[in-house]
Amino acid sequence: MRFSEKDVEEIMGVADHPGIFNLIINSIMPSIYGHDDIKQALTFQLFGGVSKPIDDKISINGEINILVVSDPGMGMSNLMKGTSKLAQKGAYIDCNKPENFSTDSLPESSLICIDELAIKPDNVMLLKEALNKKIKFKSKEEILNILKSKHPVFASAKPKFGRFDRYKSFEDQIELPATILSCFDLMYLVEDFPNWEHDEKLARHVLKFHQKQTIDSPIDPYLLKKYIAYARQINPRPTDNAIQLIQEFYVKVRQTAYNDYLPFLFNARQLESVIKLSEANARIRLSDEVTTFDVEKIIEFYHKCLRTVGFIPELDDITHPPKDPTTQMIIDNFNLLE
Repeated sequence: MRFSEKDVEEIMGVADHPGIFNLIINSIMPSIYGHDDIKQALTFQLFGGVSKPIDDKISINGEINILVVSDPGMGMSNLMKGTSKLAQKGAYIDCNKPENFSTDSLPESSLICIDELAIKPDNVMLLKEALNKKIKFKSKEEILNILKSKHPVFASAKPKFGRFDRYKSFEDQIELPATILSCFDLMYLVEDFPNWEHDEKLARHVLKFHQKQTIDSPIDPYLLKKYIAYARQINPRPTDNAIQLIQEFYVKVRQTAYNDYLPFLFNARQLESVIKLSEANARIRLSDEVTTFDVEKIIEFYHKCLRTVGFIPELDDITHPPKDPTTQMIIDNFNLLE
């Protein structure tokens, strides 16, 4: 996307707003009430982390993948359709309704929204057919190739028993194996249960829309799209203090994770996720540096995300452990920019 002097002036005017982050969150599908945590995650996904070439054959993908497991009727399909339009290039795919579409036609970093994702052990879902590949999967690895591609993926899935059951584990209620879950940087559970205050606000929001037939957005959608495209041209580098804080957080959560239940193993994939999310937050600020401000915000955000899938790490007192060689190698790779 090309930017005129007027475009840059408008973008800088938005960036100077003291509440820029909340301004962007509230501009993502304002017609849909609530889901603030997911909209925050989508904000990070739209801005993305920094992809880094290591050599001619290897590169680190900076894109962020999100999975939402939702009870029916929670507005996820509409949220996905609207978010796909905010990306520079985006596509919405309903896996129950295969369409004439191919990822080959999309440029790098295009957002792919996959609705109703499910992979049954005895009958691997025809995701490739939904992408117009016209053949069945022969292995789960083929699905992994899509999720590990250079396209960010926003996927939704339904609990396999119809609604989420609080008395059963997270992984027992979704038709996605651990190999697929490990491809997502962020996972959310959205339950439908009565709450007087929430239900009253939601009803007021929906009825107001039907009455006025319009929804105000803090940032004009076209301007927001330009802002995102402009920010994605910035490749922020982490400061030394930011790197140290990320390492401390990763080691602390990893030690706690082995004492608690998680639907996925907290490993190097999640370390990379924290780095990418921190870079995305720096891009939102139009900053060429990832600072401790960005990392602290992501630690708080990631903590909330872990809680939604039933894991509550004790992070009040992050210690200063010795540097782990594997952890340091990953961090060093993420700090490589040409």
